[in-house]
Amino acid sequence: MALLSNGQYRIFNAQFTTQDADLLLGSPTAAIAGVTDNSDSFNMVWNLTNIASQVNQFTLTNAAPTAQGAYASIDQTIIGAGVHGSSNAAIWTLLPAAQSGQYQIMAPSAVATVPSGLVWSLASGEGTQITLASIALNDLSQVWTFQPQSGNVARGLDELD
Repeated sequence: MALLSNGQYRIFNAQFTTQDADLLLGSPTAAIAGVTDNSDSFNMVWNLTNIASQVNQFTLTNAAPTAQGAYASIDQTIIGAGVHGSSNAAIWTLLPAAQSGQYQIMAPSAVATVPSGLVWSLASGEGTQITLASIALNDLSQVWTFQPQSGNVARGLDELD
């Protein structure tokens, strides 16, 4: 069973706690950056769809009407690659972090059987694009919380099958 159910979420950074993942201007190909939460903005709302729930793989599409169903994606699986909107789906993997309810978001790998070892990272605050970085377990800039929207309920590890 997946760690998170299908549905809508705001994705907050654990180090910059007022910053959530925003598809800038709701543009389908714009950068995804850390932006101060605005409850009126759909640019900050993401539709999570589980692809392979046994291994916590999922896609994210932006909920803003102007985003035209843009996926959170990357062009390359390399350190420093910027996360952005795209018509091409990236399949991300959710990794539980040390604190319950927090996760790292791992990038897809060029080799399906080998994890990429690269995760979403927010290097600084307001307006900074989310990029890929080598996984570091104690780096809160790489840790994210998913705030359910519209009645979604996140499940804890103790509630999984």
